[in-house]
Formats: sequence, C-alpha cells, structure tokens
Amino acid sequence: MKVGVTGARGFIGNNLCRALYEKGYDVVEMDLGSKYNLFDINSLKDFVSGLDLIYHLAAINRGEDSDMVNVNIIGTYNLLEAVKRFNKNAKVVLVSTFQIYGLTKEKYAFKENDNLNLYSGYGITKWSSEKLLKLYCQRDNIKGITLRLSNVYGPGCKPFYNSVIANFVYQALNDEQLIIKGNGSSSRDFIYVNDVIDAFLKAADYKGGYDIFNICSGISTDLNELVYEIEKILNKKLNVKYIERDEIGDFSSGDYSKSKAMLGFRVNTSITEGLKNIINYLRKDGY
Repeated sequence: MKVGVTGARGFIGNNLCRALYEKGYDVVEMDLGSKYNLFDINSLKDFVSGLDLIYHLAAINRGEDSDMVNVNIIGTYNLLEAVKRFNKNAKVVLVSTFQIYGLTKEKYAFKENDNLNLYSGYGITKWSSEKLLKLYCQRDNIKGITLRLSNVYGPGCKPFYNSVIANFVYQALNDEQLIIKGNGSSSRDFIYVNDVIDAFLKAADYKGGYDIFNICSGISTDLNELVYEIEKILNKKLNVKYIERDEIGDFSSGDYSKSKAMLGFRVNTSITEGLKNIINYLRKDGY
C-alpha cells in the first residue's frame, strides 16, 4: 500500500509514519520543507498520484486566525481538489479535534451526532474542513472519513505545546512549580498516542461511506488526578499552586462506542501506563 501523510513531522504524524514504515508501507511524507505544498496544486498532483490512502494531519492549532484559515481550510480544499482531479482512488482520512464539541459545565461524554459548541478559531476551521471532506465525498465520490481526536499525549509530545500532561511531567522532573487554574477539577479525555495510531490503521480498512468517528479513551481525568498519578510514579510530592480563574465549563470527554463497533477500535493504554512511558521518554531526551 502507498500512503501519503500530511503533517508528517508533527507529534502524531511522526508516530504514524514510524508505524506505517514498520508495516512495510510505501510512505510519502509532506511537511514544511518537503517538495510538496498544500498551496501549490501542481505539487499536490505529484503528491496524490499513485496513493491508496492519505492521512491529512497538517494543521495549525494556535496563532493568527488567518493562518489557521489558510492551512486548515484552504489547505484541505486544495488537497481534496487534487484528489478529485488526479487520483479519486485515494481514500482521505481527515484528522479533526474534540475542540469542535466545546467544553461542558458537567462531565458528559460527547457523541459524534451531538450539537457542537465552536468556541475557538481552531475548532471552527477543523469543523469547516470536515464539511469540505463530506461535500467532496458526497458530491464528487471521493472516499473519506473524519477522526475526531481527544487530548493526545505520549512519546514525542512537547512540553508547553502538545498537552498538559507533557507540561506537568516536565515540571515534575525539573522540580518546578505546577500552576493549576481553578481547583484542579477540570478534566479532559486523554488518549495515548499508540492507541490513536492503532485507530488510524483500523480506519484504513473501513469500507463504508463518509462518516465521523470519535477517537478517545472514554475516561475523564481531572488535573488533580494527573498530579496524584505523577506523584505515585515519581514517589515524590509535587509543588502545585492553584490560582483563581474565570468560571467556565471545563470538562471534555467522549464516547467511542461507534468507533469500537464500526472500526474495531479499542483503548489499550491506561493513564498510569501512559504517564510512565512519557516520563521515561522525557527523562531519556534530557528534559
């Protein structure tokens, strides 16, 4: 199988490419500095030609709204146009985000058909890219699905960039103070990167039409629980400071029963095991 990956050098993309190479796939990588460009249709013709499958991870999740619109919406449009024009046999797996669901004031597991609460520029642009893929699948008979990811962490996850888990582990290893806004009850659905990659591989075998799938752990873990688990693993008390915050809904978790039933997706990594792995990784890399 010949597989293309956009955003190949990012945290998730790098882990995905490694898994694809290990399975013996012919992998074509696109990222900054590569010969392929999401804003150059001619280079995209070269990228999509001969591919059986495309994982579209390239995105900007912070910064100026104009940059997120350009990369996340226009870049996705250009890629889909290239598939439509030059290789309609290529299946597109679009990577989206739980940010499109928003946050809740009480713990609730989001399902794929729930109403959305688009509260961020990133969430709005990823929702727009989902709609683009659905349009191309239904109008132009392109093959594709969307995977909505919750909070992904694991080896390669950068402190102060990818996940609060990486932040906390870095600060704990360096005996720095952990700052928590509020009382620590805020919770997220954390999923280990290897489980996400397994979901990506299973998505490649999906034979149905366009659909959306949650890829998450189904478990809501709050910040105080993270601190407790890290303390147990490191066998030391962490220096935690709680600061006031505006009262907003601050819970996010998901239901992956649809992915389980239709993709065969399973969560295999507990939060304790995942934390041990990222602690070992950051120690090894000199963090």
